[in-house]
Amino acid sequence: MRLLLCLIVAAVAGAALGAALWGLDRVGAYFVLIFPMVAGFLIGGATVLPMTGRKTATLPLLVLALLGGAIALSVYWGGSYLSYVEDTVTLIQTEAPKTTREEAIDLMNTFLESEYGSTGFQGFISDYAALGLSINRSISSTSSGIELQNETAYAFWIIEAVLLLGAAIIAVFRRENSVLYKRATAANTAR
Repeated sequence: MRLLLCLIVAAVAGAALGAALWGLDRVGAYFVLIFPMVAGFLIGGATVLPMTGRKTATLPLLVLALLGGAIALSVYWGGSYLSYVEDTVTLIQTEAPKTTREEAIDLMNTFLESEYGSTGFQGFISDYAALGLSINRSISSTSSGIELQNETAYAFWIIEAVLLLGAAIIAVFRRENSVLYKRATAANTAR
């Protein structure tokens, strides 16, 4: 029964933190690498919260924390895709006011198909990677910062996903009643 509660908490925490990451990214207050790591720790911590003070196997909690992390990533990228569609439709309708929403989406998909050979989410990811992203020292920085495009953008997104999922695993592993944590700390103190 408590594992079911852990599942629900992991799913809700993942959805909420994925939405928070998307919102912060949308307003331009997203700190690369740091926010995904913090989200992962929060997801892992929330996952084990119903088991506080109880002995339970670590593996099921690790799986649930990874599920919460996957939900966070799905919500973040799903929100990014929906924003991309809405921004593109708005841009097309600004340029051609008589264009309907459906026509604008068809035009967007035609562009994605001709440019990247795919439409929908896969076309969005390809376009997003081709446009690239810039990592600056600060939000108000006028310098261009580090530019990541194409393969380096994909690699960066994979690193952020691994950091989020890894932090969730560490948060579960670090809980006080974890057998794995007790073994690791016992091994360190024996040295």
